[in-house]
Amino acid sequence: MKDWEKYENQICDKLRDSFPDAEILKNQKIKGKYSERSRQIDILVKSKSIGRELSIVVDCKKFSKKINVKTVESFIGFTEDIGA
Repeated sequence: MKDWEKYENQICDKLRDSFPDAEILKNQKIKGKYSERSRQIDILVKSKSIGRELSIVVDCKKFSKKINVKTVESFIGFTEDIGA
């Protein structure tokens, strides 16, 4: 198993422990509503809360230095595209 797979599995296990009532899915694909392309999601958390379905996206990255604002903006655009 590669290092990134171990890292994703650790995060997935922690989320399952922390949110036992949620559906935790790895390596999902959702078609973007703006891009109309298949978007890959490392971990997707689905839960019903306050009367509606919530989708939370976890993108597993291990950066060696601080990230810049463009990286954050890119992730925000990604989540908006898939409706998370």
